[in-house]
Amino acid sequence: MRPLSQRERRLIAVAILLAIVAVVWLGVVSPVLGGFLDRAGERERLESEYVRNARVIDSIRILKHQALAQARDAGRFGFAAPNATIASQLLQQHVARIVGQTGGTVVRSAAQEAMQPGTVRVGADLQLTMSQLYQVLKSIETGEPYVVVEYVSVGADRAGQSGHVAPMDVRLRLLASFHTVVRS
Repeated sequence: MRPLSQRERRLIAVAILLAIVAVVWLGVVSPVLGGFLDRAGERERLESEYVRNARVIDSIRILKHQALAQARDAGRFGFAAPNATIASQLLQQHVARIVGQTGGTVVRSAAQEAMQPGTVRVGADLQLTMSQLYQVLKSIETGEPYVVVEYVSVGADRAGQSGHVAPMDVRLRLLASFHTVVRS
């Protein structure tokens, strides 16, 4: 084996130096810098989570007041009843009371199947004049608890046959929500 020239020894020394620098870089510097960057990202994430949590904690007082207001207003939005059957009866009584106040007549009233849980549906056949119909619909839709008029059908056959103003046959389908209360 022949001895290495000065140039070859320098190249080998530079290669060894580069290898040592690469090992030091990959083994020490890179993990330390990577750890700093990872911790900085984690710190930013934790700071943003802290700020979000602080906002939530600050809003608890407001949310409590809103929940109390909603609990107070629950009666405006539906009937309080232990089950759907009683809620349906309450809706029928509500409609009968409104119709009676206007001077109309309830011919028939019956519960119908509700599509959503927490709601009741009632069908009612009434005899009303035009002004009574207007008053009944206005009272139902603007009164409390809130009731939705899903369907209205008006038949004025008697007035057409006799030629005089006569009560109309009105069919309503009403929908109302209810919240369950347990009576002790």
